[in-house]
Amino acid sequence: MSEPLLTVEELSAWLRLAPQTIRNYVSAKRIPTVKLGRRCLFDPREIERWIEANSQRERDLSSVLDRLGRRRRSPAGTP
Repeated sequence: MSEPLLTVEELSAWLRLAPQTIRNYVSAKRIPTVKLGRRCLFDPREIERWIEANSQRERDLSSVLDRLGRRRRSPAGTP
């Protein structure tokens, strides 16, 4: 049996983002959703794939910046 779909509130708690941020992502079509009537729900497996895909882009950006000789600033206190 598949995992239950998540609500905006459940997803925001899981991702540690404000519910409004999730709603903004939905409006901008930046996050995978399942629409059931007017309800917007989220498949946890699709969200995990979305996170992985977005994390990959972050790594690609870092490699491009490294090749250009620029490094993004590290948070204070880290090398």
